[in-house]
Parts: sequence; C-alpha cells; structure tokens
Amino acid sequence: MASDTIADEDQLASYNSCPKGDRRVTAAVRGVLVEAATTGMLRYPWPLIREVLADMMEEVLQEFQAEAHVEVGPAPAGGDSEDMRRVRSELAAQIASCTRGAPWTLQRLCEVVLEPRKQYSRFQKLAQALEKLLRVTT
Repeated sequence: MASDTIADEDQLASYNSCPKGDRRVTAAVRGVLVEAATTGMLRYPWPLIREVLADMMEEVLQEFQAEAHVEVGPAPAGGDSEDMRRVRSELAAQIASCTRGAPWTLQRLCEVVLEPRKQYSRFQKLAQALEKLLRVTT
C-alpha cells in the first residue's frame, strides 16, 4: 500500500482532536486500519488508532441496526432498538478500556470493521463477533 493512502501521525492526531460528531474517516485514515488488517502491525501509537477503530465500529453497527428494522414480517430476535443501543454502548466501552495497548485480536478486529458483510448479515451476529474479539486477552 502506498504511503499516500495511509494517514500520517499528524492526520490521526488531527482526526482525534475533532469533536466526535465532526470526525470524518478519510481514505487515508481508513488506510491505517487496512494496513493493520493486512499486516497485523500498527504503524502509529495505539491511542491514535483506537479512536478511528471505535468510530468505524460504531458506524458499522449503526448501519446494521438501521437495516434490522424491517417493515414486513416478524422482528428478528434481539432486534429491539434499545437493546441494540445498549450493545453498541457496551462495545464502545470495551474498546475505550483498551488503554494498555491494542487488543491481541487487532488484525481480525480491523478486518471485521472494514468488511463486516463479508461474513455477517445481522446486527446480533456482528455485535457478538466484535464482543468476542474485544474480550480476548493474551
């Protein structure tokens, strides 16, 4: 991957300094996670990357939650909006608690966040996978 498609440390610091609602994941910022998913290695300090991963994870979960609301047929099991918000909040707290360093499962975590539909089609399955990945310790 060319270095111009991967954000530098200043770009990550700038991303993290923006208020949460104003943050935008650019192709270069996303490139940092693509590199981690491909190599399993982090180019920059974990605290800079943690916020990007947390924001992308939240975005993916919100997309899956929005798709879970069906107009026809029975609601999927565990598909209550309040339950989904609680799960999203718990996952955000789990990743925020990773203060000592990147999770041991960082490479797989990045893969899932970058391409969740490759293996998951429902909110609950994706949330369970993310929870398991965040709970693994060395």
